[in-house]
Amino acid sequence: MNKYTEDITLNTNLIKYLDNDLTESEGVLIKEWIDDSLENKAYFEKVMELWQSNLSDIEKQEFGSVKGWSNFTQNFDFKAQQEAVINPTYRFKSLINSVLKAVAVLVLGLILWQTGVFKPKTIVVSTIEYKEETILPDNTSVYLNNNTQLAFSKKLKKKKIRKVKLSGEAFFNVEPNANKPFVIYTHDVKIEVIGTSFNVRSYPDEATEVTVKSGVVKVTQLNKVEDVNEPVVLKKGDKVAIDTINFANAAQVNDNPNYLSWKTESYAFDSVSINKVMETLQRGFDTTIVVKNPDFNDCMLVAKFDSLYLNEIFWILQRTYNISVKRSNDTIYIDGKGCK
Repeated sequence: MNKYTEDITLNTNLIKYLDNDLTESEGVLIKEWIDDSLENKAYFEKVMELWQSNLSDIEKQEFGSVKGWSNFTQNFDFKAQQEAVINPTYRFKSLINSVLKAVAVLVLGLILWQTGVFKPKTIVVSTIEYKEETILPDNTSVYLNNNTQLAFSKKLKKKKIRKVKLSGEAFFNVEPNANKPFVIYTHDVKIEVIGTSFNVRSYPDEATEVTVKSGVVKVTQLNKVEDVNEPVVLKKGDKVAIDTINFANAAQVNDNPNYLSWKTESYAFDSVSINKVMETLQRGFDTTIVVKNPDFNDCMLVAKFDSLYLNEIFWILQRTYNISVKRSNDTIYIDGKGCK
């Protein structure tokens, strides 16, 4: 690798590090490089200082070309830059040159951005307090729940295996392609499909759950060393729940009609205990519900709610069971008599 390529690679990775655009392992390597010497640390701090500042539009136009960077590299004395870090007198005498060199680091970032050298090859879609549908490059539709992150390649459609990474909950409607399997990785499972629709709930602190609406899905628990578990094959109407300790090695019939309520905004309860009702509403509306009187949890509910806000649902429950409902920050407190 020539000096020009090394410099571009270093500066590219430093800019990615500042922009939180590296993987965890890549970030660790950059951190180790920074901590390796005073020269490295000083160089990084200079890049960081300039990364946080802005060039004027005139400066961007003047230096924003590959030719401009090429001309600069011919005069960029990297050895002198390191000596300036060690020798304060030298650093003072070469102040103007140091500033020009530091500006060039930022210019490099602008050039790399404009030319696409460090534009991310992986697209990450994140939701916090909202839900969002996204269409992948292969025309697969993914509907993301709150607090969910989906990562996929910009060239997903061209890949032999269409791989994506999920943290959170999402409903997939996979574009069929028998020659290019679709694979989803979560923190603990691998899900393989060809063309189907299914729901995946996989938050880091919960057991991963996969529920199939149509088609066939194969679920395998991941091991840090290798895949050691037999895959579970799920068909329409099946589900499987997995955790890192106990692997459910058999598909189960999905008996929860509300597994997609977070997406459809439709809830159906047929003689369901209030305890289960509250669990479903917590999941669907991403909120915390506390029932103060345990006896109320045993009450049964028969109801259907379509496209209602949470406060509208509780308005109905208040008049059905004569309960009190109070909200404090993000928590809803319910109090009332039991049904015994």
